[in-house]
Amino acid sequence: MSFFPTGSFNPLPDHFPLLYLIDTRWPDQAEADGFVLEEYSLTDDRLNTDLHGAKTLAVLKDIVPQLPPTLVTLVSTDRKIELKQFQSPGNIAEAIEAIRFYAPTRGSVVMINVSVSGQSVLADEHIAKQLTRLGRDGCVVIVSAGNTINLLNTSSVGIIVAAGYTLSEEGTADTFPNSAFGPNITCYLPGKIQTSVGEFLRSSAAAAQLTGVVLVMQNYARSKGRFLRAGELKKMFRTTGKLLHIKTPEGPTLPGRSPNWISLSTAIDRVFARISKQ
Repeated sequence: MSFFPTGSFNPLPDHFPLLYLIDTRWPDQAEADGFVLEEYSLTDDRLNTDLHGAKTLAVLKDIVPQLPPTLVTLVSTDRKIELKQFQSPGNIAEAIEAIRFYAPTRGSVVMINVSVSGQSVLADEHIAKQLTRLGRDGCVVIVSAGNTINLLNTSSVGIIVAAGYTLSEEGTADTFPNSAFGPNITCYLPGKIQTSVGEFLRSSAAAAQLTGVVLVMQNYARSKGRFLRAGELKKMFRTTGKLLHIKTPEGPTLPGRSPNWISLSTAIDRVFARISKQ
């Protein structure tokens, strides 16, 4: 069973947007599989649970097997050449700037699946500004909520933030052991899943899954006329899907949403119905 079932909808390969993925490293065979590897990015021969990038690609293959790998550019924060003008932790800023060199077209999806000292990349002011610029250029930017249990209170206007959760026996949703929570989370997805190359253990699988969900949504929207804007996607994630009650370390629960295809496809239909009446 897919991580995100889409019923009878079968995405068309030529209706996907360009996709840019940032992780620490990518598997060695990625280029042989047809993916585009950014010039200064490093790869790794590990295919087990130690290689986060391999699991990300496995999630995408599960959710959108129709996605042509030639539309996907892989960028690693481990760089062959470190440029002095980028001083942010882990060379994340340099990796993001590498994407801007490609001049991505409007509707392109950018996913950053790394953290800054355990926290969301949005916690770094310089990186947050870079991502905001990508959003203004028309990209849909997806980031992980971070790998420390804290209230995410950094500004995320126009940026989609994914957090992981696990269900308790009582039916409430606990935050994933290494995932943030709070009002700036766009939506929550299962944090612990088993992929074909290993299980997400030390980090949440939420950002990888949400990227697959966004690709499905964009494919469906493109079949109706155009790609969705980041603000449109964000509103759908915040107002549709399964309602969760997220437990916090302090005790009280916070409302959150987990996406499902029926509610999202209905929301997309409504957007284009309104457009056709204008």
